[in-house]
Amino acid sequence: MKKMLLAAAFVAFTGSAPAAELAGVTLPDTVELGGQELVLNGMGLREKFWVDVYVGALYLPEPADTAETAINMDGPSRVVMHFVHDAPADKIVDGWKEGFANNNEKAVIDALGERIATFNGFFTEDIVEGQAVVLDYVPGQGTTVSIDGEMKGTIEGADFNRALRAVWLGPKPPSKEFRGGLLGKE
Repeated sequence: MKKMLLAAAFVAFTGSAPAAELAGVTLPDTVELGGQELVLNGMGLREKFWVDVYVGALYLPEPADTAETAINMDGPSRVVMHFVHDAPADKIVDGWKEGFANNNEKAVIDALGERIATFNGFFTEDIVEGQAVVLDYVPGQGTTVSIDGEMKGTIEGADFNRALRAVWLGPKPPSKEFRGGLLGKE
């Protein structure tokens, strides 16, 4: 029942019908953002030490089957992280730090340092099973972070959003299976 309510809430939030399911999480095949329809590029299950942590979904203006294309695509984008397990705030921030460092050049990290710190500051509370983190990028506005439906803030810059997408799609993603899922290959 809880999962059905979550799916219904997500449909109400996005205005779209459910189309894809992974690990009990159902997400729509399209969403509207910044006046543009985005398509579900793919979904992946993030696991840590054999524990399912969250279902990730990547929405783009058009399908992308390579990491380079997905990272560098212009236009709005959305990443949804629907948690299927509780995650402590400190572990989430540690994951962001590791993901940014492992998948972006040092010069990029240095240039984005203050914005990455601000982004990490949005994750001050534990995320519990059933909550979703939504990361919406709109050109000219930035990347808006919402946790469980509450807007936490916006980070400016297309460069930040490319570095953020690289966290999942770069050379050292959480797992190759997860990256493959976001690229629609799993």
